Amino acid sequence: MAIQKPNHTQVPNDFIDNYVPKLSHSAVRVFLVITRQTIGWHKDTDFVSHSQLSKKTGLSINAIKKAVKELVYLDLLKVEPGNCKGQITKYEIKFVSKIDDPISKNDIALVKPVSKIDIDPISKNDTTKDTNINKINIKINTHVHVACMEKWNQLAKGCHLSKISILTKSRIQKIDVRIKEDPHFIAHLYLTFDKIKQSRYLRGEINGWQVTFDWLFINDKNYIKVCEGNYDDRKGKDKVETILEKYRGK
Repeated sequence: MAIQKPNHTQVPNDFIDNYVPKLSHSAVRVFLVITRQTIGWHKDTDFVSHSQLSKKTGLSINAIKKAVKELVYLDLLKVEPGNCKGQITKYEIKFVSKIDDPISKNDIALVKPVSKIDIDPISKNDTTKDTNINKINIKINTHVHVACMEKWNQLAKGCHLSKISILTKSRIQKIDVRIKEDPHFIAHLYLTFDKIKQSRYLRGEINGWQVTFDWLFINDKNYIKVCEGNYDDRKGKDKVETILEKYRGK
């Protein structure tokens, strides 16, 4: 069946061009629905329940929660608990304050250690549009770097693992490689950390060895092995694709 001739909801070009390739399918769906509920109705914010989001996106509530967390990490969405009963939350699409300056001074301070890794020096012949796209890509990766460290330290605290306090150039470079290789990196990262919680071996309860942040990202195999359940304690393992579809919100 053909789609009806549209009344328009404006979706930012930056989101389509620069964020969609990096986000999970669930996060894209949730962002588009929130955009429809806010920008589409000429509002800055809107109160939406989990059940409403589930109906409009076709996702499970668990997938919606993960997608929202992903969007918040990337600074695309502002979320505030609502005053109403139940799981009703206030959502707001976050925009940069200045169109001609997509990142703030604080963002630039965070980016400085990785500027030589992420992009080549910008020549005088580069257009303003290309320059802004490069800045956006740096900002996306910077938020993922920070999310990796924060998520890991939360896990480490609960599982008595070693925390990290510095995102070194080496760590940032390895995370960037994983991002480029895996279009669903964030969804797989959440699954990997959940797997670590459930694995006695990775927590160091079998032979004393414990998983570390650096071991997880040192190559393209370790975090995938954890994600695929190679270190699970359970006897009956779920099929890998079933697990990944759950975390991608399919």
